[in-house]
Amino acid sequence: MAINSLGIELAESRHPRTSDQNTFVPVLRSPSTTIQQLSPADIPPTPDTLVDTAISPRKHAPSFEPSVLEKNISDRKMLGYPFYCRFIADEPTLFMVRRFGALNVRAALALQDELVELEEALIDGEEYTREILAGEYDNGSFRLDPDTDRKKLIMEKLVPKLTSYNEFINSYAELARHPVAEHREQNTLQDWFRAHPNAIHDPEQQYITRTEDLVSVIPFEKSWFRRVLEWTFVLRFSTFRRETTDGVVFSNNKRLENLSTTVVAIFGLGMLIAPLWILEAVHDSNKQLAIITGFIVLFFFVVKVATNARVFESLAVAAAYSAVLMVFLQLGNNKVQ
Repeated sequence: MAINSLGIELAESRHPRTSDQNTFVPVLRSPSTTIQQLSPADIPPTPDTLVDTAISPRKHAPSFEPSVLEKNISDRKMLGYPFYCRFIADEPTLFMVRRFGALNVRAALALQDELVELEEALIDGEEYTREILAGEYDNGSFRLDPDTDRKKLIMEKLVPKLTSYNEFINSYAELARHPVAEHREQNTLQDWFRAHPNAIHDPEQQYITRTEDLVSVIPFEKSWFRRVLEWTFVLRFSTFRRETTDGVVFSNNKRLENLSTTVVAIFGLGMLIAPLWILEAVHDSNKQLAIITGFIVLFFFVVKVATNARVFESLAVAAAYSAVLMVFLQLGNNKVQ
């Protein structure tokens, strides 16, 4: 047993985890031989006790304000791509990606140039072989063709290269048909990034700034009238807009589309009924023709503005509408006679 300079005896005991080494655990003994066993928290740590003692990081870590870097990392852990993707999936019109138009064109031209080289190699090889083989050369049969190099060039090089070229061109043609993402949707995504500046790594969110190269993956065709609604007082009503918990506001496309459809349906029904009553009250033929002409022109513009119909489709619908009015006019004239 050892006594330190303070008069405290150190009791020698064998550590329970080891059988071949002695470990000293300090035990306080007062001068009056009263023994007080120290609690585990008061025992100075040793290499063995460090293994057995669980130290809480919260208890022993110093308190400090998080740095900017730590806050950025925290935002990415708590939000990040899972949160961002849920936001986009909730409104499919916000799903937009870069078209990479210049890169796609460049890659297509590079593939085309490789095919040109293979084509030139095939033509040059045929001309050279034709001069050597002379009478044995047969261009009319793949089976009887003695030029095995030509077969290998076609099957092993040209076919795979043409396949990749055709697939690439077709896939890009499909992508190029997607319309450029609307500025309203782009602004919504920019608002989200302003509300969560640290959620996504900065270089990875810069794609949203390439406004002319962004295309809508799931395009939503809007009529002229539907677009006008988005710029009117309608969006002031909470019914026709959506707001996230972090303050990002964007239009409710489904409800706006329902409103647009309802307004167009009511207006169209009025254009079908109103001329019937007007023609019934007017008996002068010139005035009747003027009324019919005015309603036909108005109906054409309504169809063109309020729907996504093309010009010839709008003309076809207006022709059917004019036929209905002329039939009613004829019935009214027969009634008068």
